Parts: sequence; structure tokens; C-alpha cells
Amino acid sequence: MRSFAVEFSLGEAVAGVLALLLATTHLHYTQNMMENNYIFLLTLAGFRYQYEWARTGDRRSLLVGSVAFGLNLLTRLTTGWT
Repeated sequence: MRSFAVEFSLGEAVAGVLALLLATTHLHYTQNMMENNYIFLLTLAGFRYQYEWARTGDRRSLLVGSVAFGLNLLTRLTTGWT
């Protein structure tokens, strides 16, 4: 079986990784996707706890849901204006 390993020196490997991260839009897209996942998680948590509060009247659920929605707005303030 043939090996297809590419042998870069340490300096070449570091330069390649830095070029990928800093000279391309890779970081922007990665950060944007992680931020979208975080907003989705906070929205689901907020709705879940607000729904539990509506069903049971538990004040703790109201507090947790409100904190999740507040963190959601703090993450990307423009989500409140869309």
C-alpha cells in the first residue's frame, strides 16, 4: 500500500495554518456558524423554560427562560430588530 503523506517542515506547516486562518474567511465563517448554533441553543432553552412556566407556574422556570433569552439578545443584539 502506498503512503500519500506530505512532509512539510514545522515552519511551513505553521505558515500554512496561519495563512488559512488569517488570510482567508475561514475564521469568519467558523465564528458565524458557532454563534448561530449558540443562538439556536439559547432560543430553544428559552422557549422550553417559558413553556414550562406557562404550564406549571414555576417562577424558577420563568427566571431561567428569561436569562436564556437575555443571553440570546446579548450575543447578537441585532436579533431583537429582525
